[in-house]
Amino acid sequence: MRALNLLTDPLILVRPAGGAPARLDLPELLARMSAGEALDFPLLRPHQQPAWHAFLVQLAYLALELAGRDAPPIDGADWRSLLRALTADHPNDVSWCLVVDDWLQPAFLQSPCLPGGQADYRRVLDSAQDIDLLITSKHHDEKSGKLPLAGAGEVDALVFALVSLQGFSAFLGAGNYNTMRMNGGFSSRPQFRFVVERGSGPEFRRDLTALLTQAENLREQALDAHGIGTALEHRLLWLTPWGAAPLALASVHPLCLEVCRRVRLRREGDTLQALTAASATARVDAKDRNGVVMDPWLPLVKDSKDGSTKALTAHAGSFGYRSLSPILFDGARCVLPLLARPTPQEQHAGALLAQVLVGGSGRSDGLLRREIPLRGRALRHFAEHRDELAQRAQRFVDMAGTLQGKVLRPALLQFVDGSDEPDWQNNDFAKFVAPWVARFDQQVDEVFYGLLFATLEADLDDSAAESRWLAQLRTVADALVAEACEALPSRDRSRVFARARAERVFVGGLFKHFRHLLPAAPADAPATETANVDLA
Repeated sequence: MRALNLLTDPLILVRPAGGAPARLDLPELLARMSAGEALDFPLLRPHQQPAWHAFLVQLAYLALELAGRDAPPIDGADWRSLLRALTADHPNDVSWCLVVDDWLQPAFLQSPCLPGGQADYRRVLDSAQDIDLLITSKHHDEKSGKLPLAGAGEVDALVFALVSLQGFSAFLGAGNYNTMRMNGGFSSRPQFRFVVERGSGPEFRRDLTALLTQAENLREQALDAHGIGTALEHRLLWLTPWGAAPLALASVHPLCLEVCRRVRLRREGDTLQALTAASATARVDAKDRNGVVMDPWLPLVKDSKDGSTKALTAHAGSFGYRSLSPILFDGARCVLPLLARPTPQEQHAGALLAQVLVGGSGRSDGLLRREIPLRGRALRHFAEHRDELAQRAQRFVDMAGTLQGKVLRPALLQFVDGSDEPDWQNNDFAKFVAPWVARFDQQVDEVFYGLLFATLEADLDDSAAESRWLAQLRTVADALVAEACEALPSRDRSRVFARARAERVFVGGLFKHFRHLLPAAPADAPATETANVDLA
């Protein structure tokens, strides 16, 4: 028995802009997105959006490349033929059905079993939630069994969960391996891409067109640098039985659609169940690649010590301005992926979109998402002169760090201590001021890229740009000092005197560290009271 065929059954709920919700099969969905239609997916959860976007783009590219076509069709029947050509060795659409009773045959995102292998599937799951990337528990907000697979209305939730699991999973215990497109098991698969027009259809079409334009270069790069695709290519990795040995990296297409976990779906009465099994090895033999397998959305980081290159591993703070700026601008430290770079035709306006579900050892550490608008001169610098942009951005980061650690923090410590000779190393005082110091970084983060790009638009030289940035930093810090002096405790009997001392330390620190960027100092400008104290 075969059931729930994605090529013919309208299983995916969409909501067009200004239109009524409808259910589409996969070919019709690709046709409408190829036409640039912005479709919303009501059951697609935020952390699944990167995986769904990547899946659709990779699938479309693989089908068009195999057919020798350089542009996507906007007809559903045409797409249906293209997708069937990808699975020509598996008739009757078994590879596109969610449920196939013969486990020796593939099913959608489910590898065939070897004879006798069905007994390996011991764990039974009955909700899309339990298949998904997020770690569930009855004690967590993300609870087990939250989206039961009880009817046709939940099928697209199951599809989204399968797509996320098979293409974006980290390591989760023995026999549950991660995707090859990440640097190690406890890593993540960040997605960086350039966006010109917002909406699922325009974003899909943009990335697909960029890949098709670079098709020949991608193939040459794969053959020359990575050894990918040098043998018989596997495009859809769920078509091949999952044996005891992994697939050789050279045998898979560089944009292949992975299945990194052993999963099979079955009917149980009126509901669906997912059965999972451990695997002896990863699906693809790529551990030594450290995620460097030509993922067109994944930044690569260069190790300054040994010169090696690894896929970016995102952490909870990776998208803050301090960590993100070197990734975006410093070509000596990070290589931006193909689809994060604007094409020659995209030199007017757009945005860089970065998103990742941060992983950990058996946990999820948060969904990070950041969108950075780029236009005009700033966009041209980003496309053509990233080294200059990297230098200015790093100088801005350094200035913010200096003001935070050597100007703002001592001023707040002075207020709390309240004495003429403050105890700069007092841990209790440090705990009081820490939230305010952190707030400074958060507020700077909100204005960092806007002001950085504004200095480029205004064609300011380095000195003028740094002066403008310092003025912004001082505005943020002044407001925090005023607010903190109302909220923090002080050992001084007079809060007025305590605040005056704090402001004196603040102004003295400014003149010590940024005198060259400030207006001419008055003759009685105070010297910093922390000149010989290391407060880093």
